[in-house]
Amino acid sequence: MKYTFVTVAHGDDIGWQQLQARSMQLYMPLDLVAEIIVVENSTSGQSTKWRDVLGREYGALAPLVRFIEAKEIAEMPSQTGGWFSQQVLKLMVSQIVTTDRYVQLDAKNHLVFALARTFLEAGSRIRSRLESYHSHPMKPVFERTLCYFGMDPSEHVAAFLPTTTPFTLPTSVVRDLVKYVAEREKKPFPLAFLGLGLSEFFLFASFIISSGRKIQDIYDLSGSACPTIWEESARGGVDNIARLIAQGQRNGLPFFAVHRRAVPELNEASRWTIADFWHQRGLFKTVREGVNFLGVPHSTE
Repeated sequence: MKYTFVTVAHGDDIGWQQLQARSMQLYMPLDLVAEIIVVENSTSGQSTKWRDVLGREYGALAPLVRFIEAKEIAEMPSQTGGWFSQQVLKLMVSQIVTTDRYVQLDAKNHLVFALARTFLEAGSRIRSRLESYHSHPMKPVFERTLCYFGMDPSEHVAAFLPTTTPFTLPTSVVRDLVKYVAEREKKPFPLAFLGLGLSEFFLFASFIISSGRKIQDIYDLSGSACPTIWEESARGGVDNIARLIAQGQRNGLPFFAVHRRAVPELNEASRWTIADFWHQRGLFKTVREGVNFLGVPHSTE
């Protein structure tokens, strides 16, 4: 089976998108990829020059890359925030995906080890994992989303599908979800979703359960979470950063991520530690280049 890899990128994600593309060139096996879709979630759009630069970063994967503007997938209400529109697009992109499954990424996700098929699938099922939402910052949204389907959140709060990328989705199920919500709310899916105040991956998983299936019918739950540096982990200092990197190295976890809001929270030692890891994995020619990358904004300017 081949997969479509999708990233919905904001205007401020340009640098991270280039890093992701570079990492795919290094660590993405060609036999896993049918297509790479980059959804440009920016009101101003990106220049042809930027697409050309990004295309070169993909290397041998470049012929498989398709750039598409967000408005070609979904019409958003004016003034819709980037994070909210991003959630809509992650589900609406199913309408143009041609493979049975697609892997949803954020620009912050980049490969640091070879992506093995076993990371994505186990037999006929998608490989994922469960997380607890007892003390999760998104617990209120989790509860609201499950209640939308008449489910008792307390029955699922201890173990539910994750709400972070990479997240592999069965295309046909997502299409069914989009159709269901639009018909139930009697309005286009983007308007319905934004008005309900739900969350895309919670909505998806709840839809599966509410339709009489089990998560385990579609997902093998033996997967592992790849390291992500969030704001809180960045504030933990260099020892915390080193621990996350070591965890990924020890288990050969293919993806690594640094959230854009975590970057200002990184101290100098943490920046050098991340940059050294990136250099070891071939993402930057020198450690200094990686440090510089973490020290400047990555915008469309």
